Amino acid sequence: MGIDVHKKSWQIGTYFLGTNLKSFQMNPDSGKLKSYLDKRYPGANFFSCYEAGFSGNWLHRELVDLGIENLIVHANDVPTTGKEKDRKSDPIDCRKLARALGCGLLKANYVPSIEQEGDRQLLRCWRSTLKDIRRMKHRIKSQLLVTGKNLPAEWDKSYWNKDLFSWLDQLDMGSFGGNFALKKNLERLQLRISKEKEMKAAVLALSSEERYSNNFKRIKTLPGFGLNISMNFLVELGDMNRFKNLDKLCSYIGLVPSTHSSGAKERVGELTGRTHKILLPLLIQASWVATRSSPEFRKYFYHQKESRKDNPAIIKVARKLLGVMRAVWMNQTEYTFTRNGDKT
Repeated sequence: MGIDVHKKSWQIGTYFLGTNLKSFQMNPDSGKLKSYLDKRYPGANFFSCYEAGFSGNWLHRELVDLGIENLIVHANDVPTTGKEKDRKSDPIDCRKLARALGCGLLKANYVPSIEQEGDRQLLRCWRSTLKDIRRMKHRIKSQLLVTGKNLPAEWDKSYWNKDLFSWLDQLDMGSFGGNFALKKNLERLQLRISKEKEMKAAVLALSSEERYSNNFKRIKTLPGFGLNISMNFLVELGDMNRFKNLDKLCSYIGLVPSTHSSGAKERVGELTGRTHKILLPLLIQASWVATRSSPEFRKYFYHQKESRKDNPAIIKVARKLLGVMRAVWMNQTEYTFTRNGDKT
C-alpha cells in the first residue's frame, strides 16, 4: 500500500505483483484500514509506506502495532515519471508509492523513539522562543527608529540588561498610543525571556540524564559547541552508528555539493537543497566560532581561503568539524588541543 496522508483523509493505493489493485479514500483511522484489508485480502501480509511530513511518526507506530510493515520515506526518493509530475493528484501519488514499495525501490527513514521525539520538541520549542526574543527586540528597535530614537550605544547589543529595560520603561514616545505599544512590546519580550530561561533549565537538566550525559560532556569540548548546539546534535542524530561513515553523515546534514557530469566535463556547484534545516545552520555557526577560538580550525580556514571565498572555505571547516565531532562521539574521547594547535 501507498498512503497519501492528509489531516482529514487518507488516499490508499494497493499494489500486488506488478498490478495496481485499487485506489480509495478513507477517514484517517488505522484500525478501520486494517479491518478493511483483512476482510478484502484474508491471510495476506501487508506492507505500506507514506512520505515524511507534517503527520510525523505516530501513524507508523500504529501500523506496525497492527502487524503492517511500514516505511516512512523521503518524498524526493520516490521514483516519479514526467507524466506523474505533470498530472499530480492524490490517487496518482498513492499508486506511485505502492508501486515503488512493491518493486523494492524505497529506503526507510530513521524513526526515533517517542522519548527522543519529545526531546526534539523541547529543543525546537527553545529554539523558536529564542527566535521570538530576537524578533521582539527588532520590533522595539523599529518602533524607536520610527520616532527618531535610538538605543544608547553602550546598550545596542544582543544582550539586554536590566538598565536597558529600565531606560525603555521610562522612555516617552510622545503619544499615548506610542507609549502603550512600547509598554506592551516590553511586557511580551520580558515574558518570552522568562519562558526561555525555564526552557534552558529544562534542556540543561536533559543534558545530565543518562542517555545524553556522557556524549554531551565530550561533544561540548569541541570549539563552538555549547549547550544549544551540542544538545541539538544529540537529540536530532540519536544514534551515530546508523551513519556508516563521514560521507553518510555529511549527506544527512546537507554538506554535499551538487554535481553535473557529462562526458569529460564535470561541474561542482553549491550545496544541494536537501539539507537538515536545523543542524546545518547550527554547524555553520559553530564553524565560524571554531575559526576564531581554535588555532587548528583557524589555520585550516585560512588555508582553504587561499583558493576559495569565505563561504566555500567555511563549508570545508564545517565538514572537518563534523568529522571531529563524529570521531569524538564514536571513540568516546574528548577533544583537546594544546595552545599551538597540536592534538593531545
